[in-house]
Amino acid sequence: MLKIITNNEKLDFAVSEVLKEIKDSESLCGEFTAEKTDKGLYVKKNGAKGTVGYCDARALARAIGIIAENKDVCVLDIYEEPKYDILGTMADVSRNAVMTLDSVKKLIRLTAISGYNAMMLYTEDTYEIEGYPYFGHLRGRYTAEEFHELDDYAEALGIELIPCIQTLAHVNAFFEWDDSLRFRDCDDIMLVGDEGVYALIDKMFETMSKNLRSRKINIGLDEAFMLGGGKYIERFGYKERSQIMADHLARVNEICKKYGYEPRMWSDMFFRMTNDGVYRVMGHNVPQYIIDSVPPEQTLVYWEYIQVNRANYNDMFRQHKAFNNRIAYAGGDASWYGLVPLNKLARRSTLAATKSIEDNDIKEIYVTMWGDDGAACSFFSTLTTLFIYGEACWTCADESDARSQSKLRAITGLDPLAMLDLEEVNNVPERTKFEEASANPSKYMFYANILMGKFDCHIPAGCDEHFAAQARRWHDEVEKAGEYGYIYESVATFCDVLALKAELGHKLYAAYHAGDKDTVSKIAKETIPEIIRRLGVFHDALRVQWFTENKNFGLDVLDLRIGGLVGQLKTAKIVLEQWVDGKREKVDELEEPRIPFVINKNAKGYDNGLLLENRWERIAGQDVTNMFGY
Repeated sequence: MLKIITNNEKLDFAVSEVLKEIKDSESLCGEFTAEKTDKGLYVKKNGAKGTVGYCDARALARAIGIIAENKDVCVLDIYEEPKYDILGTMADVSRNAVMTLDSVKKLIRLTAISGYNAMMLYTEDTYEIEGYPYFGHLRGRYTAEEFHELDDYAEALGIELIPCIQTLAHVNAFFEWDDSLRFRDCDDIMLVGDEGVYALIDKMFETMSKNLRSRKINIGLDEAFMLGGGKYIERFGYKERSQIMADHLARVNEICKKYGYEPRMWSDMFFRMTNDGVYRVMGHNVPQYIIDSVPPEQTLVYWEYIQVNRANYNDMFRQHKAFNNRIAYAGGDASWYGLVPLNKLARRSTLAATKSIEDNDIKEIYVTMWGDDGAACSFFSTLTTLFIYGEACWTCADESDARSQSKLRAITGLDPLAMLDLEEVNNVPERTKFEEASANPSKYMFYANILMGKFDCHIPAGCDEHFAAQARRWHDEVEKAGEYGYIYESVATFCDVLALKAELGHKLYAAYHAGDKDTVSKIAKETIPEIIRRLGVFHDALRVQWFTENKNFGLDVLDLRIGGLVGQLKTAKIVLEQWVDGKREKVDELEEPRIPFVINKNAKGYDNGLLLENRWERIAGQDVTNMFGY
């Protein structure tokens, strides 16, 4: 049995919590005396005795991970010191999936073991604000009591829980309520300049100041593409966006000062305003008047999620360093492309990013875990990326990949190569830029209507066999993954559906135009019912994943999408049987020609005909009402 002597009740609690995440922790043995150090950590061991030096609770947590990783080593002498002042995760709890307290605590434990000292919960509207009953209503919002519990828990493990809110755009869910439209300019953007908006923002800060002890805060301010383009003009007249942004930032900054906050904000709007709406352009220089408009106390967070070229990072850091502000960096775990994370692409981008971070001496780093379009992806399916950042911080960026794999295996018992291989689900035939560019063909093949053929030009031959092989692979991984097996179960059953559905539109279209009623009849009477059955199995597995990690709120959106897909398939079955039986002269949808959904080969994510398409309402049909922001 492992014994860490701390002579500190709070640290004893941290040790006991960390050990919960170490697979077979009961097999660890030895007695270590814990000693406080000024910085970094060390682990010294000779036989059954040793010492652990730690600068803070997360260093102690990481030291325990080192002990677990080296449990079979008799003599140990390891010293590590973090390169970053702040290393944090940012979990998106605003795209329908709101993590349960147990899930947040689990993520805190895992990141503390990896050497993180911060966490953000990205809350657009998913927290209660007194006096604003519609803010986060029916969205699984966190209460003050829940925040206090998480804050105390995080602090005990050396993690600073930093508020992460929005004070300009990305508040589309709040605007679903009629009462909230008074705060709206256009799209998902607040009506800046309106005093009611600043009263709301003030209440946001007041709420967070009471809920969390951190005096750091991320105030958002990103991707407000239509800033000042709606009711603002009617109320205040036309102004340059740069002036609107400067005025609004000044007001928000005053509120920050009122509550004693050190603000962080995403940096993209300062680049977009003078660059035709584009954030990243090599060789660009931000005009001086934009630079001068940013209060010096703002930390600018440069975000870059899937770039694999180190030179691009270096140039963007150069551009950011022209500002009179502290610069932070936010990478990503590529969890936002549907059920399946792009872990190999995330690994490549992370390795390039961490080297550039080292080149540019950046000291504040976050790893974003976005949940775009419904948050179907498991929060724990991207641990490979999180662990790479941990190793880059504490050891060497050049060695972070191998070291992170060793640590992940030792701590969780997971096979890191298997987790990386989740992205292989999207490595369908004819891909040429795998691991270099993002594409998520599995998502559009899953949700596409088999009669409409909207994406048929982007579904190559051989996909059925590909997904059948992937299904076998992930079914085999379920038991090996232990407590994380539910992640692989949802992916396996997802692939089971695609093994029959991916190419079905092609087969149906060809058989219909050949007048092959036998094949069409078989599709209607056998294939479609089997797909519906498999969809039920997948839906059950996805439900288990959701309930394991998240509050119930938000699952209803995936229920509707999967249920809608079942409804489409049932309609297709009826229509096809009517045609086969001569009760219908033609099938209208199959009379339509199949033309490409995207013809621009330079489009984002385009890979030899394969696409990046992440919006369900664009995939599911051509008559679906657009739900902006989801």
